[in-house]
Amino acid sequence: MLCVGLMYTFLSYSLVPLDALSSGVTHSAMNDANARETLNVDQLQSVDVFRSRTHLDEAQAIAYLREWDWDLAVALKNFELEGAREEMESMTPSTSHDRVSGLGERAARKLPTPGYAFCLPDLERLAPDFRNFLEKDLIETSTQRRLEASKHLNWWHQYGQKLYPLSTTGDGNCLLHAASLGMWGLHDRQLTLREALYEMLKRGSRRSALWRRWKWAEHHANQV
Repeated sequence: MLCVGLMYTFLSYSLVPLDALSSGVTHSAMNDANARETLNVDQLQSVDVFRSRTHLDEAQAIAYLREWDWDLAVALKNFELEGAREEMESMTPSTSHDRVSGLGERAARKLPTPGYAFCLPDLERLAPDFRNFLEKDLIETSTQRRLEASKHLNWWHQYGQKLYPLSTTGDGNCLLHAASLGMWGLHDRQLTLREALYEMLKRGSRRSALWRRWKWAEHHANQV
């Protein structure tokens, strides 16, 4: 299956890393190191187990375990109860900004996301040789011609910006590569979206509904 990511052409090119200030990173690292030095062997083992089960960073894991007096079983149980409570709240329709922000922060703790983006330059303004090089390397030109001929793509070109189907790597993650290209402009080589999909299917509030939908689809597909 050929999977492509569609992306707007833009008048600028940007590859902007959002690096933290070196002083802030150094201060945080020193705090983490000092926190570990005050722990005994059993506490360090509890931190490692808690992090592997919850995907929290070390400082958050230490703070959480301290809150529950280093009782690993109780801390894990309360962490799971908090997650279940948040999932139930997320199923209630609401426009509360605080609730949405809280869920976003919890997801961000589990899943690191890249802090950069990419935009295609305005290909119309480039030199022909360089433009052909970019189109051959980045764009699925045969797919573009087919979609344009069938009026599924760029039929609005005279009224707005043009869309290009970007090539993806055929490594079994092409759909996730296409989504990553649309959001960040690069392939999902670090499997960030794949991990997010795994987390949603394993721990998300809709996992049971998705499983039932899959079983229903499989049942009807087998009857054909």
